[in-house]
Amino acid sequence: MAGAPILAGYFRGDDDGRQRLIDAILPYIGVRDVWTNLNPFNPQIIPAAFDRLVERACCPKDSDVLRIRRILVDFDPVRPAKTASTDAQHQAALERLETVRAELIRRGFSRDSFIEADSGNGGHLIIIVDLDVMTDAKLVERFLKALNLRFGDAVVEIDTGVANPGRVVKLPGTIATKGPNTEERPHRESYLLQASATPVVASASLLEAIADWHTEEPAKSATKDSGDGGWPDAEQWATDHNLAIAFSAPWKDGTKYVLQECAFNSEHDNRSALLIQWKNSVITYRCLHNSCSGKGWNELRDLREPGWRQEWKQKQDDATGTAGAETVDVPAGSSRPAFEAPAFPAEAMPGAWGDLVRLWEPWTEAHPASIILPALIICGVSGGEGVRIGSQRLVEYLAVVGLSTFGRKDTGVSIAVDFTRTLGAVRVTYGQPNSGEGIWYRMRDPDGKDPGATDKRLVLIDTEMGGTMAAGHRNGSTVFPAMLSLYDSGNKEALTKNDRVTVTNGTLGYIGLTVPSQFTRHVTHEDRQSGFVQRLLIAAVHRVRTVAPSRAVNPDVDQRELEAIANKVSARMYDAVLRGRQWTLSPAASAYLDEIADGLVDAERPETSRGVAHVVRLAGMYALTVGADETDRVDDGVVGLPHVRAAEAAWRYCSASGAAVFVGDHVVDKVVMLARDAGDGLTRTELFRMLGNNIAAAELDDAIERGRSQGKLKVIEIRTGKPGRRPQRIVAV
Repeated sequence: MAGAPILAGYFRGDDDGRQRLIDAILPYIGVRDVWTNLNPFNPQIIPAAFDRLVERACCPKDSDVLRIRRILVDFDPVRPAKTASTDAQHQAALERLETVRAELIRRGFSRDSFIEADSGNGGHLIIIVDLDVMTDAKLVERFLKALNLRFGDAVVEIDTGVANPGRVVKLPGTIATKGPNTEERPHRESYLLQASATPVVASASLLEAIADWHTEEPAKSATKDSGDGGWPDAEQWATDHNLAIAFSAPWKDGTKYVLQECAFNSEHDNRSALLIQWKNSVITYRCLHNSCSGKGWNELRDLREPGWRQEWKQKQDDATGTAGAETVDVPAGSSRPAFEAPAFPAEAMPGAWGDLVRLWEPWTEAHPASIILPALIICGVSGGEGVRIGSQRLVEYLAVVGLSTFGRKDTGVSIAVDFTRTLGAVRVTYGQPNSGEGIWYRMRDPDGKDPGATDKRLVLIDTEMGGTMAAGHRNGSTVFPAMLSLYDSGNKEALTKNDRVTVTNGTLGYIGLTVPSQFTRHVTHEDRQSGFVQRLLIAAVHRVRTVAPSRAVNPDVDQRELEAIANKVSARMYDAVLRGRQWTLSPAASAYLDEIADGLVDAERPETSRGVAHVVRLAGMYALTVGADETDRVDDGVVGLPHVRAAEAAWRYCSASGAAVFVGDHVVDKVVMLARDAGDGLTRTELFRMLGNNIAAAELDDAIERGRSQGKLKVIEIRTGKPGRRPQRIVAV
């Protein structure tokens, strides 16, 4: 009903509540659309509209949702806005639902994981899941986009805008009232088609396998064009090269062409292969079968258009006049030092930690800091609120900063996660914190009907830390306030009458992975003076050795020795985690900490001002996991001098890493590595493409100039004998 206010209410699931719901909505059936929530939400928002409908009542927001328990796949007939579907469109949507359901079952989903419904205008396939709101929302979005890529067309689309956790869905048994009720486009009843009495939860891995179909629009330079600067017409190219098109449909302002069969495997004839001509004219090819992974547009052209690469190279040479040309050096200019990750000191790897690094050395290129520091943080969180040194909690946040491809950031962190898993440590969660409310809710206190969080310990590994830093600075964002409160005290009070969540003794460990440019771009003056960065340990990392790919992919680590190391650490942790401990510094440790305190802070670098607190927290983590000497026992509850020395060494490494990240020239380093790998150097255009087009032209030119002044790069001009500007190549020295 146009202009009518929204009515909302929350009804109990017992017989009385269901009857109240029926009585409340009955007057509106056939007059207005009636919707219901898909996922369980925070019951604290209920009192405003309990067992009744209230105008402008608080509706559940995404941040109110506790878990993602259902995913809506909405089969929506393509039709004019604000109109009902025709009978033919309605039937097409229901048939498409059955097609998708059959394909999902073929790919491992259980029949009992689905609820099927007729929405009145189309079809609803609801999938039973159990996902984390904070970390898995993006997976749901990718899953729906992937299904639409495969099955959406000009007749029926799969709505990709219904991925958010707070999404509502048409209540079965009510009438769909969109648009005028006409004979051609009638209002219809929505109803359940099928639901299992014994529902089965679909695993995240099944969703991931489908979500991997999703593809984003590539940059124009990401793949090679037809050779003359333009891209062919995809439909005509397919026809010319004997690729039968089953159907075409609009796709993100471009067009997708679904093929009758895969070009690489004729058995893939279930319309899983497609060409996409994007709005920027770029063409991509994709077959959705795993066996065709890595076979794209260029590989398709190799198959159907042999020799095209040589023709493309010749056209490029002809266009630039570089074929057989003479090269000359171009002299250089000035600038700043390069990004260089410091070594992780041996003193920071005492006992079992040093054993772990040495055991993995033949099998990984990862920097030791990317193994030890994440492992310490996970162990510290596992100790929970029961372990402290004075007022300091065993909680740390870590930024692992390294150049893309060359940093081996995720490799080291994965080793740490796998190792701590063998200790029975707290389970880690991968994902990007979207809101502070989501973090607080994971650690909420009991309140009325809500029993609260059963485990208030959380380790969050954020592989997109640059995005988190950017989001944290947006107006109204609660990400940084939540993380700061959990770092400093572990507590959170109710802020408003609509925000009644409280947290007592929440324990958060945060490990973010990022590249230097993304990290420094989003760090503000306030962050370094008193904010988020002051709570961070910064670990600058790089590849420390070269390991054969076969060894890195299939590491043959001695499992018995690994188990022996794990037993040492777990034996040390067990008593403290089980009983809780208030640790104290030994007299020698206290005296030494007083002696070095001033040297732990650099007055010109405000982000180091919490150096003493970082050392104390790290010392506690070392005391929790390794002994001070052979006679030291966890029952002593003492942080010894060796623990403080190890923590000091780790902090000095982190301080040096911060200096390298904020002062270093990581862009130059990346250009040097790319140019060296290329052998004969790269053009600026090639560098842009290899850097993912994520750099401004002026920034790249400046980086090249700095690299020349540092003696790391040289620029070669190519004399072609033709008038005009000479082509250049950037070469590593």
